[in-house]
Amino acid sequence: MKPVAGGVWIFLGVVIGIIVGWFARQPSLGLVGGLVVGLAVAAFVTIRDLRRENRDGPGK
Repeated sequence: MKPVAGGVWIFLGVVIGIIVGWFARQPSLGLVGGLVVGLAVAAFVTIRDLRRENRDGPGK
């Protein structure tokens, strides 16, 4: 199976965090929160891909 790109989740987390933070009048806090959430989702996607790759074996 093809690996899935996790970087898009970091981007979306930052953008959505800034938007939510803007409405809460805390865009900096929204940026940091969105970055943390985006990094967590990207890490989850990366770990899932690595486990799936190891399960299927090399060359598949």
